[in-house]
Amino acid sequence: FLQSKNVIMIKGNYPTDAGFKYEIKMKIHNMKIYLLHGHKFGVHHHNKKLIKYGLDNQFDLVMFGHTHIALQDQIEGMLLLNPGSCSRPRNSFPPTYLIVHINEQEILYTFKDAYTNVAIEF
Repeated sequence: FLQSKNVIMIKGNYPTDAGFKYEIKMKIHNMKIYLLHGHKFGVHHHNKKLIKYGLDNQFDLVMFGHTHIALQDQIEGMLLLNPGSCSRPRNSFPPTYLIVHINEQEILYTFKDAYTNVAIEF
């Protein structure tokens, strides 16, 4: 269903994820973006490797998953986002998802409660 809606999907750490990729590098307008699952960068323990890779490759936005913990961080001009988990968050936040809008000037994003669809700030 989601593929029919032109949704970009990233493979998780299960071998049965229908042919999706673990990472996608793309450009939207003038923004350089890196989408990935994150397990190959050891994000469960820390984000140091991922941050270094993102900065070394001059990404404007790095979005990753795997931890099931929502995250937003700005590091030397690079935006680092993790949508959390729609079903099993591993922190005190409710289940979350992330909406991202990218235009020529900026990256806008909103975390939402997966049950109520209400925006969450943290």
